[in-house]
Amino acid sequence: MALESITINTITRHDLEQCLERCLAQGAVTLLMIASPHRFQLGHIPGSQCFAVASLPHLPVDYPVIIYAAKQPSLVSDWAYWLLIERGFEVWLYAGGLRDWLEAGLPVQHTPLEVSSREVKQ
Repeated sequence: MALESITINTITRHDLEQCLERCLAQGAVTLLMIASPHRFQLGHIPGSQCFAVASLPHLPVDYPVIIYAAKQPSLVSDWAYWLLIERGFEVWLYAGGLRDWLEAGLPVQHTPLEVSSREVKQ
């Protein structure tokens, strides 16, 4: 396959906002942040799930998957994109990433960090 023929489906912030209003509530799209669980808990686009390879068997192949990282470009999000394509998903890359979302003043969701008793210093 020639490099000139490789295309990546991308979605703009404006289109992502519209998609989330319509599709996310109906479960007609999956939004994945490509990040460690710790980074995900610090802030993500509302409705996102944290990407984990182990969760792939549980993702509905019937609906599109939109992926993003904290900032773009990201080698990890590129890898996740092609992994999902290979597994038969329709995948879209939010090229702006979380940074673009934040710069537009859009809301983020924070998940409380779970602290183990070993991490608590007395």
